[in-house]
Amino acid sequence: MKAFVMTMDAMVAVSFMLTAMIMLSAMSLEPSAPRGAYMKEMTLDLLSVIEKSGTLGNLMDGNSTGIRSLLEATPDQVCMSVYIANSTGQTIAVIPKNGCGALGSEVQVASRHFVYYGQLYMLKAESWRKEGVG
Repeated sequence: MKAFVMTMDAMVAVSFMLTAMIMLSAMSLEPSAPRGAYMKEMTLDLLSVIEKSGTLGNLMDGNSTGIRSLLEATPDQVCMSVYIANSTGQTIAVIPKNGCGALGSEVQVASRHFVYYGQLYMLKAESWRKEGVG
């Protein structure tokens, strides 16, 4: 009987160790991101960089070079467009990434509001995968 208890105790300990190893290995593997999460993250990152780099002020002054450079720095398979709209919703600027066609089937959109010389504006970015590329 004593041998049976020791065997059961050893089996329980081994099963706990195997469970722990499986859980640790599952955590160490990179989880697969939901479809579109990468594009959403790229879109949000683009808006943050535009705000923090000063290119937003340049765009409002009529110079879109900085934003165009940021768009061209994104991966080839990513298409993006940046929009500026005034407080009434009228689009006053659209800057698309070169070489991108129409919107894809899964478009990620992010927007932020900002104030420029006392006027409220909206900065919006859209991203999608380029058709026929990776």
